[in-house]
Amino acid sequence: MRIYLDEVKKYYSWVFIFKYAMLLTSALFIIDILNFPTKFLLAYDMKITVILIMLVFLFFILTAVEFHFFDAFKIVSINIIDAIYLVILLSSILYSSISLIYASLSPYKIVSLILMLIIVIELIRIRSGGIKKAIETVGEYKSNVIDLKDIYNGKFSMIEGQPIMLGEKEVDYDLLNRSSVINLLYDTIQNCNPNEGFVISLEGSWGSGKTTIISNVKRMLKTNEGIIIIDELDPWSYANQESLFYSMFDTIIQKSGIKFNSLLTKQMADSIYSSLFGSKKTNMIKSFLKPIDTIDVLKNRINDYLKFSGKKVIFFIDNIDRAESENIVLLFKLIGNVFDFERVIYILSFDNKQVKNAFENNLSIDYQYLKKIIQMQIFVPEVDRSVLEDTMSRCLNNILIAYGEDLSKLSNYHSFIRAICKLTEDFRDFKRYINSVLNTHVNNMNYLDTRDFLSIEYIRLNNIQLYNTIYKNRKYFISHDQMVDKEVYRSVIDRATFNISGNQFFETLFEDQNNAKYLDLLQEIFPYVKRYHTNQQLEYDGNVILRDDSYQEISKNNRICSGKYFDLYFTKTGNEYLEVGNRVGQFVKRINNIQDSEAPAQILKDLLASMPDYYQKEFFERLQLYIDDLQNESIYELTIALFKSINDIDNTRGFFSLSARSRVEIIIWGLLQMINEEQYKEFLEKIKSDYDKVQNISSLLYWFKHDKEGKNITGRMEEMEKLYKEMCASIIEDSIDLYDDEYYNKGNIWGLVRCYEEDLSIIKNYIKDVINKDNIFRLLYDIIGVSQGSELRYSISNENLCYFTTKDDIDEILKDVENVTDDQEFILQVYNNYKNDSRDDWGETGIVSNKILDLKP
Repeated sequence: MRIYLDEVKKYYSWVFIFKYAMLLTSALFIIDILNFPTKFLLAYDMKITVILIMLVFLFFILTAVEFHFFDAFKIVSINIIDAIYLVILLSSILYSSISLIYASLSPYKIVSLILMLIIVIELIRIRSGGIKKAIETVGEYKSNVIDLKDIYNGKFSMIEGQPIMLGEKEVDYDLLNRSSVINLLYDTIQNCNPNEGFVISLEGSWGSGKTTIISNVKRMLKTNEGIIIIDELDPWSYANQESLFYSMFDTIIQKSGIKFNSLLTKQMADSIYSSLFGSKKTNMIKSFLKPIDTIDVLKNRINDYLKFSGKKVIFFIDNIDRAESENIVLLFKLIGNVFDFERVIYILSFDNKQVKNAFENNLSIDYQYLKKIIQMQIFVPEVDRSVLEDTMSRCLNNILIAYGEDLSKLSNYHSFIRAICKLTEDFRDFKRYINSVLNTHVNNMNYLDTRDFLSIEYIRLNNIQLYNTIYKNRKYFISHDQMVDKEVYRSVIDRATFNISGNQFFETLFEDQNNAKYLDLLQEIFPYVKRYHTNQQLEYDGNVILRDDSYQEISKNNRICSGKYFDLYFTKTGNEYLEVGNRVGQFVKRINNIQDSEAPAQILKDLLASMPDYYQKEFFERLQLYIDDLQNESIYELTIALFKSINDIDNTRGFFSLSARSRVEIIIWGLLQMINEEQYKEFLEKIKSDYDKVQNISSLLYWFKHDKEGKNITGRMEEMEKLYKEMCASIIEDSIDLYDDEYYNKGNIWGLVRCYEEDLSIIKNYIKDVINKDNIFRLLYDIIGVSQGSELRYSISNENLCYFTTKDDIDEILKDVENVTDDQEFILQVYNNYKNDSRDDWGETGIVSNKILDLKP
């Protein structure tokens, strides 16, 4: 109950409660003394009385509904209902007490009063419980709006599932090393004891820290009991001169402690306003009750009070430059001529450029007018950029750490943070950026690279035209994975021409100074911009193939310069590349956490079963980037699993790119350099009978022999080559049929061919032994080549056919073939096209298809 009563006191004084309780008690006694209810009931017919009572009751009900009285019951906070309850409770107690004294309580009155007290006390008890519970709930509420100082000092904690938000409020700490200005203003106020009013201006540009200086000075002044601080007036909040005048006058009267009653205060304000503007109507009754004084007389009365109080008033007025021009002029007039009270020191904070503009451009008033009003000027110097940037940099680092960024990776953000801080003008812009962009990324867009997203969003916030230009001219910003975007890829095929147009584009773009200041930030996220800025070719057009060491980092982190992710930074959506990337991350995590040596095979099997074939190419390209993240305990088992499942992996080649299966062969080669010697020997032992993978082993050897990164461990290539030759020899000597269902895979025969390239007669004799009418189409399918351009062309070349056999031998076998399938019919068409040397209008042989065929010969 005490908590409830304390809450009521915040909104309704006990004077107010007792006043209305006494009024209600008086009304009850008057009704009782006059015996009004009885007289009314006996004066009319009962039906008329009932009707009148019902009408009055209905009137009160409708009035309560109109003013939403019943809704007040639902509000779990102190409102008029609570005041009414207490008024009724006190009235009931007063009425009962007085009636008992005079022994005027009849039985029905006693019963009525007891019933009333029980109902009111119960209602108050219910309200009290609800308020108490609400207060406890409020106590459990945790705000995620944090002060900048706490961010700077790292003294804050994250609330799970909620972003870090920075508040915009007046603070009494100094992060910009403004102590010299703070001390100057404080000492001036302390040591200034004027007889007349005294006006000090605190002048500086927006964001220079004027509000912070004032807050620090107010904090320091609070210890001085001889000073009254007034700081409630915000000129920006008033739409017209009248509201500004009355608010300023009332603030001075109320805060200075002058005990004029509200009626007299209003009369004084009306009198001054009428003298100034001549438009305020004077209330006749008030004029009769109290003659209106002149402005000078009123000022003298106020001055006497301030003089005899022994205190001086410090009136802080901030944000003057943000007010309406007319209000700015009015404010200075009031301070200089009307409210120039004794012992009042005005501290006026504004941007002198903005105020000068309001005077001279908007109102055609000479700015020199201020010299008559302001006795002392304190100029706030420009913010030390190094201090501002260091502060913001430290805050950004602390926020990134709070969001889970690894301390060891913070160095990756240094250039980005430096560029952002260099562009940010003040703390207000910085806070708005943190709230608007950083939290959006962490909570919704964390699948994109933090640096790139925060950079491009910073540009969107501050230069939307540049932002749109980047999006519309993507070809000059997408430097990686360009084949994903056909338009971009076509534009860079002619690299020399692209370099010329790209340099012209950037020169025009950065001629605009509004764009040029973002160059440092842009070169952090777009390699083309960096190359332009450092006078390099955007695309190298020489004959030497240059290695791109940055691609792994760009691909792993979904950088904006990749054609796979560029659009996502602007559309805030997802795509299949992100989905595949997530699958890769989950796959690596599962492999690293396995306990059972059989698990990798099952994990891989489940993965392949759940993933469309067209995802596999991207998946394994991404997986290759993550092999260094695999833990040693899982590498060997994964190597075995990949090799054993390799022929279940899609072998469709992309345009100028490897198939998923070929990519897995590279991954296996890389993993073989990461296992120990014992595991390597065990691997060779496990695969020595895998004749269905002769072609895959041949490809592994290719990557061993073309090791450009120096990964090969000495001796391992030779051991692999020895195993390969032994397997091929066994195939020939033991007549192992690679076209048998147990060993057949399209192209597997080419692994055997490569082993005997120097003596193809061995291959031809082997083919004669194993080929028959049941597997002839498998051989032909292996001989068929596929060329990709604007269309797919399936054809046979003399060179390919001559590796294995002759047309006569094929024709001889085909004579016995009957009942071919649709796939076999297509293969036969390709062979007949070759045999008959049929050519199209372009002189090309082969059969054209509009899609990649997965034939089952």
